[in-house]
Amino acid sequence: MTRSSLLPHCALAVLLMPALAFAAPTVNTLGGDTRVVLSPELVGALTSLNVAVAPTYPAKLKRGEARFPIPAGELDLGTLKGEVPHNGGLSLRAGGTTVDLSSYVIDTTSATPVLTGLVTVNDSVIGRVPLFDLSLPSAPVVR
Repeated sequence: MTRSSLLPHCALAVLLMPALAFAAPTVNTLGGDTRVVLSPELVGALTSLNVAVAPTYPAKLKRGEARFPIPAGELDLGTLKGEVPHNGGLSLRAGGTTVDLSSYVIDTTSATPVLTGLVTVNDSVIGRVPLFDLSLPSAPVVR
C-alpha cells in the first residue's frame, strides 16, 4: 500500500473514532438499591384490610419507603435493556395467611418492561410472577 492510498483509510478511521467513543456501554449494576415509596392509598387500603406489611431481609421499610438492595445485573445505557435483580422483599400478613413477595427482577429486555417477583404463600412457592409493568425514562439515573 502506498502512502497516498493509506491516507483515505486513515481519514476514515479518524471519522469513525468519535462514533465509537460515544457508543452507549453496557454497565454492570453492582451495589446500590431501588427505592419504592408506598402510596398513601396503598397503605390505607392494606390497613383497612388488616394487612401488615414488613420487609424481608435485607430489604428495609421505613416511613413508607421500601429499599431493595441490588446485588448485580447488567443494563445497556443506550437502549436501557437488561436485568436488575434485587435482594429481600415484602411480607404481607393477614389472619393466618402470609404472602411473601421477594427476589424482584426488573426486566427491560422485552417490548413491555416488567418487574417480577417470587411469590410464596404460607411457605409454599407459587412461582415467579409479573408484579408491575414499568415505563422507562428517556435516560437512566446513574449514580
